[in-house]
Amino acid sequence: MIKSILLFTCFLFFYGEVFAQSSSSLFTITSAPETEWAGKVQADLEFAEIEFSTEKITRLQSRQASEFIIFSPEGREYHVEVNRVIEFDENNWSVTGTINSNWKNSLTLSFSGDKALSGVKVVTDHSFYQLRYDATRDAHIIVEIDPHETDVISCGVDHETETGTIDPSHHYYDGFRGKEMPEPQHGDLTIIDVMIVYTPSARNWANAPGRGGIDNVINEAMAIAQNSVDNSEVNLELRLVHRAMVEYSESGSSATDLRRLTASRTFNPWDEGDYLLEVHEMRDTYG
Repeated sequence: MIKSILLFTCFLFFYGEVFAQSSSSLFTITSAPETEWAGKVQADLEFAEIEFSTEKITRLQSRQASEFIIFSPEGREYHVEVNRVIEFDENNWSVTGTINSNWKNSLTLSFSGDKALSGVKVVTDHSFYQLRYDATRDAHIIVEIDPHETDVISCGVDHETETGTIDPSHHYYDGFRGKEMPEPQHGDLTIIDVMIVYTPSARNWANAPGRGGIDNVINEAMAIAQNSVDNSEVNLELRLVHRAMVEYSESGSSATDLRRLTASRTFNPWDEGDYLLEVHEMRDTYG
């Protein structure tokens, strides 16, 4: 018993010393890994409390930092190269990055005020983590997650399918004529304006412990979508122009809900009635 306590004490000291020496760390791990806690959800495996580097966050948001280091709860080190910093408004922003110089390994990091939500996907060794604010502890934590147990998205890998190797040079091809296409020039940039509306049920789901809050859920959704576009090397930007809650109760059928969202008083081939009409006003207002 005494030996176990001594080993545990050395473990904390060792990692604390390592993290303190790394000036490029995004955060410092401030507790030993645990497997049970009040804010745990189904996909969570273990967590550790963290403290963000205010200086590093400020440099990231101001686009003065191009890389940083993060650690897993056990102290495994990952190097992140920043791809984009996305400003949604004065209170919400995101970062996308590549982990260990492999485009298949990605990080998205979002902030709403001083609260963070982040997805870390190291597909090459099937390790998945999340950074989030835990209200039950009043602290940010890093959580190792089992992506197959989430109610949001799986790991994105079909383990029963053999896949070929993707050419890292990322040439553009015209699949119909088999000819290489020229890479898009800067002037070819296309911007797609996006408006996100959500219901009270969606807000309540996102604001529950372990999910990060509705604003950061939206921030992360936009960051993940942009990162997917960037990995596809499509010269396109997604711009969030408005977010709002709409007073609507889900019908139980996603097809019905989507028809009601699409229908208006001038276009209603499904005869869905007057639902979500304020969304069309928002579309006109925000373009």
